[in-house]
Amino acid sequence: MVEANRRTLMLAALGIAIAGIAAEKTPARAETGPAAPIEALDDALLEVMKAGDAGAPFGRRCAMLAPVIDQTFDLETVLKNSIGSRWESLAPEAKAQVLMKFRRYTVATYVANFDSWSGQSFRVSPDIRTSGEEAIVQAEIVKADESCTMLNYVMRQTPSGWKVVDVLADGAVSRLASRNVSALVEGALA
Repeated sequence: MVEANRRTLMLAALGIAIAGIAAEKTPARAETGPAAPIEALDDALLEVMKAGDAGAPFGRRCAMLAPVIDQTFDLETVLKNSIGSRWESLAPEAKAQVLMKFRRYTVATYVANFDSWSGQSFRVSPDIRTSGEEAIVQAEIVKADESCTMLNYVMRQTPSGWKVVDVLADGAVSRLASRNVSALVEGALA
């Protein structure tokens, strides 16, 4: 169970990272609606996986994905939601340090989980569900054997476009993600 949650979190983080890279390459697409950043993320993840197969070093693949993560995710909101009210009690320097570590963790997790390509593809549903100010974009990671992992990206409109504020794998939130974020916060403040 813990390993499944860890894998789901890693896949979500990788998806976030790739979205940033793809959004950077296709800015008009990223501004067209809530699904566009996810499509860009998926494109970037495919590039990162193929780069892994071609022998690109881990650090280079992280550098490829980091801008996509930045453009796709509202990492500060994700972090605030993960650590709750404790966020407000942190000094600005501590917030900046935790956010920087969380960003690096997110990018590295995606790169580690999407390290090679073996025929995988991504499908983004054209059906966007809305709930208040948020939109839910459904996507699937399709393996070569046609088995799928479902991801629901919770999107929110920001001044810089639609951004991911949460990722639900197979319809559930990973509890491991919250534990990992808590560990990052504790480590940054130690």
